[in-house]
Amino acid sequence: MNLKTWTIISLLTLISACSRMVKEEPYLTASSSKTLSAANDSDMPNTNNNLDIPVVDEAHDGVPNDRPPAMAFAKKRSQSEDIVITDLNGKPTIEIYNQTSPWELMIADFGQHWTLLDEDPENCVVKLNYSDPIATEIKEEGFFKRVFTTRSRYEDQSGNYHLNCIIENSRHLITLTTPAGEAPSSHVVDDLFAHIFENATKE
Repeated sequence: MNLKTWTIISLLTLISACSRMVKEEPYLTASSSKTLSAANDSDMPNTNNNLDIPVVDEAHDGVPNDRPPAMAFAKKRSQSEDIVITDLNGKPTIEIYNQTSPWELMIADFGQHWTLLDEDPENCVVKLNYSDPIATEIKEEGFFKRVFTTRSRYEDQSGNYHLNCIIENSRHLITLTTPAGEAPSSHVVDDLFAHIFENATKE
């Protein structure tokens, strides 16, 4: 057979296969079903008010609040699991399960944004001052850039903070608080604890 004959046979086979596929489609024999109706001539449910907007009984000052919710600080543990960053009774805490001195970790260098104000080894308290680099950067931006960006509503985290340590038999604790004893923002915790964690896990 020549090429022309093979081509004709191939086309006929393809056409017959296509026609068979169309004939076998179930939707060709489908029929419309009856319209749904209520059972026993009962009333149909009233759905007119299903999408009503509920009334909110809350006062609003008219000022939009697009500030995102506060993020949790980063919790982590060392590979040997003897240094752990966690939340203890609502306070960001570093738990130490080895012979590392918490006091040495508390008076170490924490980078250019942290300044040591006072040391109280007897009570195991260190007072620090934090200079928020994000707030500093915003102040240095142009006026229009500050006004027309959400960064203009950034809350400066600069201020004083306290590191406290508790010596226990099986572990030592380092907690970070504000002078009023409250938990600082996650931004502050992550910045300081990253330095302490790195120093505590050095080989």
